[in-house]
Amino acid sequence: GLARADPLPRHPRVSSIVLCVVFGLLMLAASAGVWWLGVRTMDGQSYEDIVWSKFDAALPGWLAPVVHVFAISAVVITVSVIMGAIAFAVLIVRKRWLSIAQLAVFGGLLKPLLPRPYLINLESNPNNSAPSGHVILAAAASVMLLCAVPRVLRALVAVIGWAYTVLVGLSVIAAQWHRPTDVIMALLIVGGLA
Repeated sequence: GLARADPLPRHPRVSSIVLCVVFGLLMLAASAGVWWLGVRTMDGQSYEDIVWSKFDAALPGWLAPVVHVFAISAVVITVSVIMGAIAFAVLIVRKRWLSIAQLAVFGGLLKPLLPRPYLINLESNPNNSAPSGHVILAAAASVMLLCAVPRVLRALVAVIGWAYTVLVGLSVIAAQWHRPTDVIMALLIVGGLA
């Protein structure tokens, strides 16, 4: 038999874009699901309250001092701004003008406020905290830098960005600024938009 020609030739770039959009939408949907389970259910609120009250004491002794450094808001803001500035400087040197525009829009993430109903008596702060603005800032700065650097540096930048973002996520829970749902939502929102 004769081999049939594909009636619609597939362009690899179009397939990549479609995959990115699908994964982005899945991550944003997962963020909404995490919020629903953690905030709108009694079990979710109960679990988050337990984590909120016991997380700092459960940290290993060697990790606690490192995590508490990133509980200082000025440290997170400064490190994230430096990472973002490096990303823009790299893109300017590499003359990636479209990427600069894309990262400028991406870097302008705003922290949306989501309602937090009170389904059970909570020990934790009853104020809304979803999603974590500090984790959004850290993750967005890490993604911006990852997108800016040449391929040869991406693995190293990915590890550094991952470690930084994880430490910020742990720190905001340990300092009782945020609940686990807030941190997971922030990561999924940045991943979905990226």
